[in-house]
Amino acid sequence: MVKAAVIIPARYHSTRLEGKPLATIGGKALIQHVYENAVRSKVVQEVIVATDDDRIYDFVKAFGGRVRMTAKEHTTGTDRVAEVARDVDASIIVNVQGDEPFVTAPMISEAVQPLIDESDLSMTGVGTGCIFLDHSSPIRAPARGFGFSSISASTATGRISC
Repeated sequence: MVKAAVIIPARYHSTRLEGKPLATIGGKALIQHVYENAVRSKVVQEVIVATDDDRIYDFVKAFGGRVRMTAKEHTTGTDRVAEVARDVDASIIVNVQGDEPFVTAPMISEAVQPLIDESDLSMTGVGTGCIFLDHSSPIRAPARGFGFSSISASTATGRISC
């Protein structure tokens, strides 16, 4: 059986919003929303939060989640995921960001299932539509340059940027 694990990177010292994983929506912290959504995925056997912060570690433990401390030197969430993934017994590692409470269990399942079904695939992902701030129609072609600060994706109909 193919085993999939979700690793959720979460850091307290965000450059835009300090403590963001512990910020609440609907009376529940972002990190708890993300964790609970991941646990509900039908194709995931393990969910772990990867953090370098005692406040996040203690919070996840308090609601019953699994959590691992990572090195403080990491500059990206992917670095945290990689550190924890080394000790996880799974052939599929899913990186779900700790500030993405609207990534649902079905979205995770739909992204992972092709990796389970087709052994020649090495990567899959989840994307959402984008709308310009001036309320024009959904993006059909790039509207601005692509760079490290813009989110971009390749789709069957072409590349988009948000």
